[in-house]
Amino acid sequence: MRLSVLRDGFIIAALAVVFAIAVNAIRPDGIPLLAKEEFDIYVPCTESTGEAVSVNPSTPLISDPSSLIIDARSPSAYARKHLPGAVSQPFDWLAEQDEVNDRANQIARRIASSGKHHVVVYGDGGNPDSGKHWAALLSASGIRNVVYVTGGAEALQLADPGIGGAE
Repeated sequence: MRLSVLRDGFIIAALAVVFAIAVNAIRPDGIPLLAKEEFDIYVPCTESTGEAVSVNPSTPLISDPSSLIIDARSPSAYARKHLPGAVSQPFDWLAEQDEVNDRANQIARRIASSGKHHVVVYGDGGNPDSGKHWAALLSASGIRNVVYVTGGAEALQLADPGIGGAE
């Protein structure tokens, strides 16, 4: 009796698969059984346990001399336009966690030697936002008073079109 139950279960499952393939083949928008093009493979980005506070693009921290401004965008985006005095520290989505931690420690040393009291990070403003991730990683590495600009460089430009020329 036990074998007959297994056999019947297998037959029902096989019939369900055949029926599903037949229905899929008939449908004009059926799911292809073989991919027509290669899938994009994404490497998971580094994760942080830090909390970063968002600020709007008109925050006075941006023009405060006691703030270190970090541009988390690509070097080419930084070269085109950035806030005066901003330091380029591109966020690498594919970097190993150890490399990211090393860079965060370098930034922490830079902050300590600069005498700055606040860190304002802005990125590309996308989803995910490079500025938000850098700020969270910096916060997780023990740096205090880290904020990121909501909307990134684009929001900064919209808030004040006169800011952001390359130095």
